[in-house]
Amino acid sequence: MSDVIAPAGRRPYTPRQSKAERDAHRKEAVQASIPPEMEDELRAKAMRQNERERENAPVLDEEMVWVEVDEDGDGRIRTGQYVSGVGNVHYDQGERFMMPKADALLLKKRHYVRFVDGPHGD
Repeated sequence: MSDVIAPAGRRPYTPRQSKAERDAHRKEAVQASIPPEMEDELRAKAMRQNERERENAPVLDEEMVWVEVDEDGDGRIRTGQYVSGVGNVHYDQGERFMMPKADALLLKKRHYVRFVDGPHGD
């Protein structure tokens, strides 16, 4: 029986482990559950999965272009910001921003934006 006295209906206080301690404990438990003869096979499988993920990863080096919001795009293109109680924030006509070229071409086709040379130029 425990020597710790707790108020009625409450559990006694026990210090919590840090996230690093919990992660280390989980890692040890998983490693202990893997039979030694399967370690090489699992390591090879993990390497194949990592390689597949790298191959299927999205391309982050997209060409970025400057666009300006046209009249048809006024209030229709989201900035990616959200204001609680108000909703999504949208770009207004004449605002300039950078975006991926592929997305800009789709918006241009709908007459929402036009391409510009930079934040101040035309």
